[in-house]
Amino acid sequence: MGKRPRPFWVAHLCIGLVFSLLFVMSIIPGHLVVIVVWLVTIRIMTHRQHSLHGSAIKLPASLIHLLVLLVTIVAAHLAPGKAIDSYLKTQVDLPKSSMTLGELQAATERFGRDVFPHGFHVYASDDQKNVTIRFNTNCTTLADVVSAVERQSSLRLRTSSCGNAWTILWGKDVFFSVSLSTPRRGFH
Repeated sequence: MGKRPRPFWVAHLCIGLVFSLLFVMSIIPGHLVVIVVWLVTIRIMTHRQHSLHGSAIKLPASLIHLLVLLVTIVAAHLAPGKAIDSYLKTQVDLPKSSMTLGELQAATERFGRDVFPHGFHVYASDDQKNVTIRFNTNCTTLADVVSAVERQSSLRLRTSSCGNAWTILWGKDVFFSVSLSTPRRGFH
């Protein structure tokens, strides 16, 4: 007796998993290269299996790849460990446990590297600069500062990036700029 062949979907599932993991970990525009190679691989595999099993194999094989890609993208997007998460764990030693937004803004402009990490900014309008933010302690994390400011004012966290080193799995590179500012109208 000969060895029984694996069901067609096992190979497609494995190939789909490999390429979808490469897709979510690749840096933009590397996504395009992964997709092109993946499509060529699917075409070759389905052509081979079409000659063995007939045309009924094309649609299920494509659906397997699409389903694996969608599940992987959603899982990677929801996964912890984004670059912003590690950046927000940075320890900061605030000069006081209660500061106005104007004082926070000045701290990021004047002696920002002494208190805040590089690239962190606070942009408060003139009418917001007198809003007092109270912190639990002077020595805290950047995430706690952001949380306190967002809770006690209308400023919101924004990250800016040029897009280099951006991946679905690890998010965008936050070393370009992280700021607390008033949200623009029409953008959420």
